[in-house]
Amino acid sequence: MRAIALDSVQAEPLQLLARGIAEAYGPDYTRGVYDVLDRLLLFERDPRGVEYLRDPDQIVLRMAAGQVAVGDCDDLSMTAAALLRAAGRPALFVVVSRIPGAPWEHVLPATMVPGRREPVYLDAQEAKAFDTLPPGVVRLGVYPVLENREPDLDIRSLTG
Repeated sequence: MRAIALDSVQAEPLQLLARGIAEAYGPDYTRGVYDVLDRLLLFERDPRGVEYLRDPDQIVLRMAAGQVAVGDCDDLSMTAAALLRAAGRPALFVVVSRIPGAPWEHVLPATMVPGRREPVYLDAQEAKAFDTLPPGVVRLGVYPVLENREPDLDIRSLTG
């Protein structure tokens, strides 16, 4: 996922969308990324038994053509990460589970902002509110989206 997101950062359609968000939202760019994906990327499950990763370039091209794009949480996370990195912002993939000890069940994008210790969450699919986690999360892992570096894993329990 990280490689796909980073490969899309320099694509012209993605750069154009990033500039448009920056112009419209100014210093609140992170909120702009959330709003655009919330409006223009509808949730669609991958076919049963298949993990299909849609390229952020293709998602953004559909948006630019005035069409609503479709994708699952992987696709939203990669597109948000590419948009964040295109603006020079840090990007994170956050994986979550709602059952202690269960496998990761959802991924969402996030970023860090100066003066804040916790990530700003951009889950426009399950949380449905800017800067919130989906309901019932008991465990999460944070993977930075950085070039030429393996991500560090930071697993934290959110229970008592």
